[in-house]
Amino acid sequence: MVATLRKGPSAQPLRAVAVMYVTMRTIDLDELERAAASRYGHAMNRFDGGEFACPWLRWQRHDIENWREREGVLIMQDWGNVGETLDEAIAHLKCPCPGSGAREFTTCNLFENDAWRQAIWGPKPTWLVMNAVWGLRKPKPNGDKASKTGYLGDALHKLAFPIWRKVLAQLSADRNRELHVVFAGSWARFDNPELNCSCLVGFLTNWSEWAVGAVGVTPQAENRLDEGLVEIGGSAYYCPHPSVWRKVRDLSAGPPLAA
Repeated sequence: MVATLRKGPSAQPLRAVAVMYVTMRTIDLDELERAAASRYGHAMNRFDGGEFACPWLRWQRHDIENWREREGVLIMQDWGNVGETLDEAIAHLKCPCPGSGAREFTTCNLFENDAWRQAIWGPKPTWLVMNAVWGLRKPKPNGDKASKTGYLGDALHKLAFPIWRKVLAQLSADRNRELHVVFAGSWARFDNPELNCSCLVGFLTNWSEWAVGAVGVTPQAENRLDEGLVEIGGSAYYCPHPSVWRKVRDLSAGPPLAA
């Protein structure tokens, strides 16, 4: 299991604060990838070939014009620790549960679930999937492969937060219905359960207040990520990581249904 997010002691109770975000006609994934590499490329490796990206978003890029029509977003912490090209990672998502070879529990458990398979891989996908932290885990200082799971640390998550927050904001812009967001794994949750509210704007407000003043980020960089602001609305859900769904039953029945 992923370690519990160690944000509780420094987090503040939810206040009546409006959380405001960016609106754009279409998500500029190239810009977000450059921003992610600039913010925390020192802490994560690039894919073989030099690209710094989220394989889930790159795989679904062909439908980027319709992303805002998706009912929800499933967010997991990161892609993993295996050195590979981005094309190889995307090829795995195109064939997520092959009949032979090593079983990858995250994608297999999602793909073998009828509801999630239709929501993600169906002819008209209704859910987007992404990682909170892009790139690959760096090897350990002694050269050993990094652990595949485990909390990536407060400092890295503070740097990564504005990137995935902006994706949610752009998906939410100009919508006439709420965005449903599932945070899979304990990386996203506060130690104080009162801060893990079902109101998406409230949860993201708590994240924003916790992540203020990330080390190594200039005010100018923050302003570029926050320019052109509009309000975001929706619901937040929390569940174990899909890799353990066969052991822990929670949202493994399928995506949350829109009200």
